[in-house]
Amino acid sequence: MHTESLYIADPYNESHIRLFTEFEERNGVEKTTTKAWESLRARFSEDQYKEFQKVQNEITQTVFTMEKDSVKDSCFIRGEQDIKTCELIFAPLKEEPKNRPLIGIVSNYALNTLGMEQIYVSIDPNDKYLKNCLETKGFEDIGTIEESSNNKLTFIKVKEDIKEASRVI
Repeated sequence: MHTESLYIADPYNESHIRLFTEFEERNGVEKTTTKAWESLRARFSEDQYKEFQKVQNEITQTVFTMEKDSVKDSCFIRGEQDIKTCELIFAPLKEEPKNRPLIGIVSNYALNTLGMEQIYVSIDPNDKYLKNCLETKGFEDIGTIEESSNNKLTFIKVKEDIKEASRVI
């Protein structure tokens, strides 16, 4: 069985910037990650950024998997350490891999490494591929929520030991 490694993107690593530029071009993405990194690099030196990451309550990370010498899949994590909740935002892909393995990998990372108790994903209600992948990975559909002028279908996953602790016997 092949195991995939999860990498945490570093906005100050030139190799990561090159990899994400290629990934965004290959998938027709509007350079959202690389533009955010440019803005970040304009505001903070690398040392300031690293210090800020250590003390802030908010978690903001881009994680990715690799295939050969390129980014295979990517996800942005935005969360709060004090309330142990985060949102996962998956990058759009031109080619949709079976069951999108990154969903399970990043879910385990958020719950077990970052210490989140619940994670959620909001998607376009018409995205049947991502909907099926999320359900396959144990996410629960909690319904449609209106964001701005768009409706988003929201899925949640709760850490298993919390579910067990709250069960009445």
